[in-house]
Amino acid sequence: MRYLSLLVLCFIYHCTTANAQNVFTGIILDISTGKPLPGVTVFFSDLKISSLSNDSGYFSISFLSPGSHTIELSCVGYESVVETFSFVAGKTYIYQLSPTILENKTVVVTGIVRSANVRNVPIKVTVLKAAEMNRLAPGSLVERISSIPGISNLSTGNGIGKPVIRGLGNSRVLVVQDGVRQEGQQWGDEHGLEIDDAMVQRIEIIKGPASLVYGSDAMAGVINIISDIPVSEGIWKGNLSSDYQTNSRLRKVSGWLATQQHSATLQMSLSARTSADYENRADGKVYNSRYRQSSAAILTGIKRKWGYARIGGNFYHLKAGIVEGLRNSLGQFAYEDDFGNQHAYTGNENSSQPHTPYQDVQHIKVNADNLFKVLRKRLYLNVSMQQNHRKEFGHFASKGPELDFRLNTLGWVSRFFLIDKSTWDLTTGITGMYQENKNHLDEYIIPDYDLVDAGVFVYAQRKFQKLTIAGGVRVDTRNIAVKEMTSADNEQRPGFHKSLQNISGSIGFAWAPNLQSNIKLNFSHSYRTPSMAELASYGAHEGTLRFEYGNSKLKNEMNWQGDIAIEKNTDHLSFSISGFTNYFSNYIFYQRLAAYSGEDSVLIHHSDTLSAFAFNEHKAYMWGMEMSVDVHPHPLDWLHLKSALSLVNGRFVTPLGGSSNLPLLPAPRILSEIRVERKGNRTFSNLYVKAEADVNLKQNHPFTGYNTETNTNAYTLVNFSVGGNWVYGRSRYITFHFTAMNIFDKIYQSHLSRLKYTDLNPVTLRKGVFNIGRSFSISLQIPFEISGPKK
Repeated sequence: MRYLSLLVLCFIYHCTTANAQNVFTGIILDISTGKPLPGVTVFFSDLKISSLSNDSGYFSISFLSPGSHTIELSCVGYESVVETFSFVAGKTYIYQLSPTILENKTVVVTGIVRSANVRNVPIKVTVLKAAEMNRLAPGSLVERISSIPGISNLSTGNGIGKPVIRGLGNSRVLVVQDGVRQEGQQWGDEHGLEIDDAMVQRIEIIKGPASLVYGSDAMAGVINIISDIPVSEGIWKGNLSSDYQTNSRLRKVSGWLATQQHSATLQMSLSARTSADYENRADGKVYNSRYRQSSAAILTGIKRKWGYARIGGNFYHLKAGIVEGLRNSLGQFAYEDDFGNQHAYTGNENSSQPHTPYQDVQHIKVNADNLFKVLRKRLYLNVSMQQNHRKEFGHFASKGPELDFRLNTLGWVSRFFLIDKSTWDLTTGITGMYQENKNHLDEYIIPDYDLVDAGVFVYAQRKFQKLTIAGGVRVDTRNIAVKEMTSADNEQRPGFHKSLQNISGSIGFAWAPNLQSNIKLNFSHSYRTPSMAELASYGAHEGTLRFEYGNSKLKNEMNWQGDIAIEKNTDHLSFSISGFTNYFSNYIFYQRLAAYSGEDSVLIHHSDTLSAFAFNEHKAYMWGMEMSVDVHPHPLDWLHLKSALSLVNGRFVTPLGGSSNLPLLPAPRILSEIRVERKGNRTFSNLYVKAEADVNLKQNHPFTGYNTETNTNAYTLVNFSVGGNWVYGRSRYITFHFTAMNIFDKIYQSHLSRLKYTDLNPVTLRKGVFNIGRSFSISLQIPFEISGPKK
């Protein structure tokens, strides 16, 4: 409460002491009619400044410092304008927007040190905005972004997932929220993202190595989550939303409120979500797939001629059941108590209160985000503190946790813009992190450890008329001190020290021969240090049904990757194709251990039968592609025909356990849709109807070595959705979305579902737990604005 009070007092103080300097003004017109365009969002992502054009097309932004800036103008039904320019105070700028069906430009901020037009970025970047996310069925953040070609979901039942980019996941995908890398025990397959999708305004996804700017863990790419809410001067802007899904009785309510008063900004958000057990035709109710989740966030800050300063805090809480998939002789889901006795699950199937075993996770994050003017240059500085407190409950007789550990992280990012011009950028940066992991019980998986990470990089970008060249080099070091531990069974585990260094870099080209075409080529050398689970795990992992053995001899995982992308956008056609090839000098993976008999090695731990797994490394290579086409046949501009293909393959250089295939590779996928959009009338606007076919081909190239993986059958899911705005005032409306997922109630298992490898059902003879069946959902959003008194 003291912290929140301080933030609010700072906001009130800066509201009352503001003064306007360096005002940036402009007028926005429709290029085809010459008339003013109201409701256009004007956004400077680097400066965290935004405005909205009025009925005369006029807008103004205070405290814009002289120099080079990138502006984004966006409006529904118009092509976005992205421009890098040198600001001159006292000048009124004129912008013209063209009506369009396709919006093919946007500002991106990931993978590079400052915002830029996506056409000038030499790597493949996909942007998903909040309005697009709201059209998707309610679910976890990862479930929603998995609709993007090349993105998959490593799932553990309902609501828990980890992003996979082009077949690489876990510690190879870096998640960043508002400039802060997410550090929350992400080494676990069943450890989801501690980020609520209700707070997300935009997601930017890099497909490909981004170690140059972000260091370790960005080998596969970056999921950059932006929760900053663009709001105009003197406006209170908010949104209330509610979701309901029939299959698991998912219920969600959330809301956010933001304002910008003179030089001060204040943003707040709250969210709560509950879900009971999901069901399908093969398993019935999947007992203990239930969860409860809540989150809150607050941010306040000021902007001045010298830049801006912001401080924010986030709280996230998840209580989720762990699906073990144990069956009794009748095929019912069952559990074993602490004495090895088996019992069928009983209780309220519609409850969201998890049954033992379950996990209880709290994640707290505070960060200070700043941009300063130093020696006529810009200096960006972000300092953050995070605490992840994870408890896992596996004992039935005791109410206390079986595992209890905290991860404290102090992180910092600084970037100094040495040359900051519209055609030439040169930036140097320093990043660092200190971590401390502490176990509070005798039982543990990851031992206590201290970690210190530091890196320095230089990044340069040169823009010509049609060609952009970008690249740089980075040096990193990471020192890990693992402490000696004694397990609950009085087994002594020795500590060790490990020091890892790396040099990484990239060079890329983006060529735009005309306004419709774009060609990108990028070469990179990236790395990641082994995760703490890979280096030092030892113990039973309830969430994975594994007993894990780390390998302290593992080295840095290093790769060399080449990417190419070709894009074509016209008034009635959007086409893109991208491909990549990737070589790993030491690909790190986990494998089942074999007993002397040749069977799987298993351990009995607290009456639980667990498979033994260990981590290893080997040379490997990967390749893959994504292709998408979006057609708007003239004159049927309201009709959209879209299809996207994604596939990835990978092999070890030499077979392991009789198999050359890499583990955890998603099956080839074709996602096609037919969408009808209408502007509507005075009562209903922005209406759409969409039918979708999600075709997942058979995955017959699993890693079968040591019985680690098996083939996965093909399946097709048919989905339907309809939505739009119900207008009940001049500028007031309610957005609604109705979605039907898996209409034909298909029984299927995703190849990346971890529940695929649980027990055999003795009645149906089907192995593992299946994915969610047919479900219907309804989503409502009520946006509102309150304007201050007119001057």
